Amino acid sequence: MKLKNSPIEVHASTTDRLKDLMMDLLSTTIEVDPQRIQTLSDKDWEAMKQFVEDHRIGPMLHWRINQSRKNLSFPEVFLADIANRYRANTFTNLAAERELILVSDALHEAEIPFVVLKGGFLAWHVYPEKGLRPLRDLDILVHKNRAFEAFNCLMKAGARRMNGDESDPALMLDHPEAHQLPPIVSKHGTLVVEIHWLLFHHHQSLQSVWDLTEDESLWKRCIRATLHQTAVPFLSPTDQLVHLIEHAFHGHLLDNGPLVLSDIAFLLEKYEMDWALLDRLIKQAGLKQAARLALAMVYRDHGAGSLDWLQKNQAEPDFLEAAILNARRLMLRDYGRRKYIGLSAEVFKPMAIMQKCAWVTKLFFAPKIKVALEFNIDKTSPFLWCYYPIRWARQIFIEAPRIFLTRIQKTSKHETLQIERLRSWLQDKEA
Repeated sequence: MKLKNSPIEVHASTTDRLKDLMMDLLSTTIEVDPQRIQTLSDKDWEAMKQFVEDHRIGPMLHWRINQSRKNLSFPEVFLADIANRYRANTFTNLAAERELILVSDALHEAEIPFVVLKGGFLAWHVYPEKGLRPLRDLDILVHKNRAFEAFNCLMKAGARRMNGDESDPALMLDHPEAHQLPPIVSKHGTLVVEIHWLLFHHHQSLQSVWDLTEDESLWKRCIRATLHQTAVPFLSPTDQLVHLIEHAFHGHLLDNGPLVLSDIAFLLEKYEMDWALLDRLIKQAGLKQAARLALAMVYRDHGAGSLDWLQKNQAEPDFLEAAILNARRLMLRDYGRRKYIGLSAEVFKPMAIMQKCAWVTKLFFAPKIKVALEFNIDKTSPFLWCYYPIRWARQIFIEAPRIFLTRIQKTSKHETLQIERLRSWLQDKEA
């Protein structure tokens, strides 16, 4: 499937046009008119470089250009930058591979069942080259009743706490919105390790509070793959797909960047999916709309996936195309402002008066466990309530002004509206 160019809106902003171009360059199915490259100014190339920096797409862009974009002319300094990122990430991933083996050995020795998630599987067993998939961290799934034990096991094996992090990991287990323990740094300092007991981001949940870990057969479906003769357990390919979709579209509202599309594309190309199982899981998790959008984007931009599944789960074409265009741009949003753009979308999203009152009450009167974690104090301390005014002052005098500034700043407001459109798509079951 080859597309000449992605649709270009007549009234699209310069930033959106650059986002469209970058997404097209990362695609395997969309041809890019050389004129779109030749007309870029120095300022435009600075923006393109910022996309690369923010969203870790340098290695993949370097590979795509060498695979299928040699007819296009890029500035030498830009090509050198992404080539350096590709080489650097190759060495980084080789070091991370060693760390993963050490983590695996430690947990195996302690007889703690675990599964490696997302990047730890994708980088070495899905992508065609080891240097293509950057890792921000290594995510490990364990049973909740073994999570604290796994944390201590890795600490004894040489891991250390993040600089400045003094939070009590035991408290996280009681946090109603938590799904992981505080991150730790691996033995040789080359990789951040996060221990999860849930797979979904329930604090961002748009549809349900069911978690994939509640599926009785999840652990039985796990597969094993080897890294230098070490057998490492991973989620099954179908479960990985569900996790990737939830994590990007519901958990992060796409602020984790466009690599999720190549994650899914390479996963679909290399492994057989159990489409009946996928249908059951996304229905139970309330991910039908997210799966429709994700798999339509992957098929459109990379030609991977099941056309039969898409046809059976089709949405109205014009509505779907608008959702795809909106989602592609969100994947390259301003990374430095993502926190306040997300908060602005949350604060100003449409809701009934009673819902808004309940939301504000929850915001200002957070659970005691959450306040205890923020200020690193005993959750049973009689002085806990003294920290609420400190928290309110921070929310009113620091957080609120930044949220309102985000709302009125042109680019940030535009991205906030794009988030609202994405939320609308994910919640509209009839689309």
